[in-house]
Amino acid sequence: MKQFKILSLAILLSFAVTGLAFSAQIPDITQPTTGNEAWNMQVFNNSGAALDAGDVVIWDIDSSTNDEFMYVDTTETAGTGPIAGVVLDTIGISETGTITVYGYATVDTAPRTVTGRGTAMTTSATTGSAQAIVFGAGETYVLGHSLVATSSGSTIVFVNPSLIIDD
Repeated sequence: MKQFKILSLAILLSFAVTGLAFSAQIPDITQPTTGNEAWNMQVFNNSGAALDAGDVVIWDIDSSTNDEFMYVDTTETAGTGPIAGVVLDTIGISETGTITVYGYATVDTAPRTVTGRGTAMTTSATTGSAQAIVFGAGETYVLGHSLVATSSGSTIVFVNPSLIIDD
């Protein structure tokens, strides 16, 4: 009977560990010939407004409660962060949803933003939108790099949030 309990406990623990490994939707095997790779995760919308697909969001570290989901917010300041990623599908007010934290994503751009292929992108003064980075501005958070040249209201970005210090 004791061996049965130990075996049952071992099986339950293995299920728990497996659930944790895939909770952030990060692929363990990539197939570059079958489509794009994107790492997604569930977040809590703490912005006070609905978030649409393509919105750029930042981590709302001060409001996170260390519960099941990380909190995200929007910003109206260019180059601010830390950048969390790009909203994948609409997320209602105070609801949970999915963002892309690494990989290809269609991103909203600020009005009159012109991007070339390889343009480094950051947050903009337009809520939820990205713009090209202005170098020489000191500490700037990077969303990723544009993969296409465009002057429309959106572009495809390889999302890979980071920080640069350009003094």
